[in-house]
Amino acid sequence: MNINFTGIQNIGYKVQDYQVENSRTYKQKCDEHFINLQLTNDENGNDLTEFKNKLATSDIASNINYNHPDYLNIIFSKETIIDYDDKSTDLNIIINDEDELEVNDRNLPLLSHIAKLLTRISQSDDDQFMITKEYLENDAATAIIPGENLEDEYGNDYFYKIVQDHSPKTVKQGATKMSEILTERMIDYFS
Repeated sequence: MNINFTGIQNIGYKVQDYQVENSRTYKQKCDEHFINLQLTNDENGNDLTEFKNKLATSDIASNINYNHPDYLNIIFSKETIIDYDDKSTDLNIIINDEDELEVNDRNLPLLSHIAKLLTRISQSDDDQFMITKEYLENDAATAIIPGENLEDEYGNDYFYKIVQDHSPKTVKQGATKMSEILTERMIDYFS
């Protein structure tokens, strides 16, 4: 049995990459990164309360997950366009499948909190990842990508793939990538 030392459990990650348009002189690519986690308050911290406090001071204060108020869905949709030799990148940060979280001064505390959560996840030991049986049986298929049911997408391979989406290796790699993307965006904001 895994023991949760971090105040975070039931973490799943998935990435979807696709080319929107591709020609000799013009390329458009979109990467969508999804991470879902269940925040808790326990003897090692108040992750749920801390997140709700940061959310309350942001532009998107009402963006809670109404079905599961203790779940946090973070979505990064990164679009890269290469037109001849000119390259541009646009990042949309979406919390709980609601409005975009703009990078601005008011939202910096929430963005900083998200960055810290992603870093904690990426640096956690494998034995700190806890997936509950109830979550796997009831919520995992629809928790990672809001509005989608991965059981439909995965078909007969559902159990194998959903466990893979929640494996420490997959989650840590995903959190690391999302942390890098967020860091790049924050550097752009401050420069």
